[in-house]
Amino acid sequence: MFSQVQQVLDELAPLIESVGVNATLSDAIDGIVTVSLAKSDAQANPDMQRLRGFIEREILDEIPVAKQVQFEGQEASATPSAVATPKPAPRSGVQVDVVEPDESVDTCIFTLDHVVGPATSVLFESTEDTEAWPLMRQLLEVDGVAALLVQDKMIIVTRSAREWSSLTPACVAVIQAHFTGMAPSDLKARVQTVLDTDINPAVASHGGHIELLEVKGTEVYVHMGGGCQGCGQAAMTLKHGVQTSIMEAVPEVTAVYDTTDHAAGSNPFYRGTF
Repeated sequence: MFSQVQQVLDELAPLIESVGVNATLSDAIDGIVTVSLAKSDAQANPDMQRLRGFIEREILDEIPVAKQVQFEGQEASATPSAVATPKPAPRSGVQVDVVEPDESVDTCIFTLDHVVGPATSVLFESTEDTEAWPLMRQLLEVDGVAALLVQDKMIIVTRSAREWSSLTPACVAVIQAHFTGMAPSDLKARVQTVLDTDINPAVASHGGHIELLEVKGTEVYVHMGGGCQGCGQAAMTLKHGVQTSIMEAVPEVTAVYDTTDHAAGSNPFYRGTF
């Protein structure tokens, strides 16, 4: 069993080392596997909990006689430095699990319940490498994504810019859209439908109109015109009306932003104080 486990770890090595960790097989006897984890880079700050779960699953899946995987070493019981953010995918047919890393770290691990890569890791650094990999091409086209390392059910994203708080949901949205066959433009179309059928008819009674300006990843940007521009209740309308309606109808949306310059508005329901 020792040699079988070692082979699995050898295949996973490029993926594990890419996040600054070394995994060494310490023992494999009577169905119990012991793996030692250590950071290869003092600056590395990977999601150790997710990484341990990935290693354990791969060993147990590949080796039927393995019954338990335990970890030792400094990183064996390390807790993630970031709070886990669940990424439910009720309509996508794929579960994407990710813990956003600290903003000082440039790699983030995405774990799926679907196989997205081969048994050995593959590196993608440009769209020219993705002719047979449409999902990887779509991810590389996300603003801020520099490279991808893919193996089995795991994708490690390396960023070039942009904060993880916005980049992570953008990547999750692309993955979910890929498995539902939904093009990125469909997300914008669904938001527009909510505006046309639910929101604008309601605000029209006050002479208002909500215009969809752009959808970036999973973030929606709107402009409030007519009676909504300059209205003292604009913030309340956005939070409890526009945002709630959009996010309930389109679960992939994570934020709705108002781009309106309300100070420049001319509104019959707004009167300044003199």
